[in-house]
Amino acid sequence: MRSKLKHEVPRLFGAVFMAIAAIGLMLPPIAGAADDIDEIVEFFDTMPENMFIQLAPDGWAGADANLNMAGVLVDFEPFPAPTRLVPVITAAELNGTPVISFKVYNQFGLGVENLAGNAAFSFTTSKLVPGTGGKTAFWSTYMVDDDEGVPDISATTYSRGTLEELGGGDYRFTFQDPLSAIAGVAFEPTLTHRVTMEIRNARVSGTAVPGSDTAFDVQPSTGATTGIAQREIVTQETCAACHGTTDFAFHGGARQDVRACVGCHQAGKIDAFDSNSIDFGVMLHKIHTGANLNNPPLL
Repeated sequence: MRSKLKHEVPRLFGAVFMAIAAIGLMLPPIAGAADDIDEIVEFFDTMPENMFIQLAPDGWAGADANLNMAGVLVDFEPFPAPTRLVPVITAAELNGTPVISFKVYNQFGLGVENLAGNAAFSFTTSKLVPGTGGKTAFWSTYMVDDDEGVPDISATTYSRGTLEELGGGDYRFTFQDPLSAIAGVAFEPTLTHRVTMEIRNARVSGTAVPGSDTAFDVQPSTGATTGIAQREIVTQETCAACHGTTDFAFHGGARQDVRACVGCHQAGKIDAFDSNSIDFGVMLHKIHTGANLNNPPLL
């Protein structure tokens, strides 16, 4: 009796798997022994999808001639473009000219290459300013911006710099300017800083892929990423408790991580068009209790 397993493997990794298979995959021969068959099944079960492995009965040597794997037929199929991108910031050096290191995965957890020139990357960086007079700490961006002709009342993203491809889905982006030079906001390296990154207009193998974002916290003076001051207005999981999902999409779909919202939606920032506050905490309260307000927010 034949058993058939189906797994998906990206096209760009097909050649790698074929090369591994050609040297025997470091697996035992499976000349009919049940234990050996179980072992090879377990090995291939860890593989991503789109790879077909067929185990044949004793004496069938469909793959033996080429792969030295008697009784195993490996068939590689073209891999479709990713349906989503998952960016992860791995390091952020903010002293001097900022350097952000990150990796971009597909939905199978494999690195996505060749995004330089095939996607738009933008960043925000904010410091967590301690509260005074009984007030809570608040995020303050280095990327302040004008709105409707009113200076410095809004926030924006930053994309001036150099993107390097390091291979395997690893990237490095170097800002063109030090943080304090972007909008004249003083750099305070002892405070917790949050870097957010957004990917838009991505194309992989000629296919458009939806954008996404992520966030990363660090204390520049020490490089610490844990045990530092924090300010979480809301978490993805808290939103999901009512909304039933942790997948959100705002501002055209690329902004999905609520940690990144505070990169722009900060205390003191307003929409000059209608003078509404865009502070994240204020917006959340008004959106969720708008029916009880004399002046519901305009969305």
